[in-house]
Amino acid sequence: MAREIAIPPKPISTNIEELDIKLGGGIPFPSFILIEGDHGSGKTSLSFLIADALLRAGHRVLYISTESSTKEVINKATRIRIDSIRKAFMRGMMMIYSVHLAGSKWDEIVGTRALKILINYFSSMEDRYDSFILDSASILFSYASRDIINDFLTRVRNEVNRSKCVVITLHTKSIDEQLAIRLRATSDVYLLMGLAEYGGKVYKVMNVKKIHGAETRAESSIVFDIDPNIGFRVVPLSLAIA
Repeated sequence: MAREIAIPPKPISTNIEELDIKLGGGIPFPSFILIEGDHGSGKTSLSFLIADALLRAGHRVLYISTESSTKEVINKATRIRIDSIRKAFMRGMMMIYSVHLAGSKWDEIVGTRALKILINYFSSMEDRYDSFILDSASILFSYASRDIINDFLTRVRNEVNRSKCVVITLHTKSIDEQLAIRLRATSDVYLLMGLAEYGGKVYKVMNVKKIHGAETRAESSIVFDIDPNIGFRVVPLSLAIA
């Protein structure tokens, strides 16, 4: 079998000039991007923005949600002015798959089985899509066996080596610290999301802990807001403090 040669990442524009500059050029592709943060810190919104960037670059995207139905994912994206997801879904450029099991009781058997199904699904779809987004991995990693999680992470690295982008969101402290450390170390891009209050308003903060493949030095913290009228908006720190 011929040995696969990893292609150096090249940034893809987010279509937001200020954000591209602060990220050192854009979203590295291919790469494994880990987005970690507490509830309400903007993880899902950022995953939508990355999906939008990939779609604009002509990539096919497979989006998997463990927290929302397909309809809910489309509606959430549309509410923050990212309408490309709905359009791409209708054109077949983006598939949205839900593993949201409302009312189900999770345990190791269910978690392991769900992650196995996800691995097999990735394998069956790998030639149809250029990028995979999992929002979020928290419940799967909380209950699945360590062996199957290791198999999944091996699959993630294989997909990146095949010139794909893999994005995983994760709730902070939802898994044991040893696994969390491995995930952060394995990732090419590690973004830790948070919240900060400036001038009586709460903003979201993207802390860039690691980013391989940036063309220039990325900023360590990026303050942003999600405006219902204009969508994702980078907030200059001086403006946020005022």
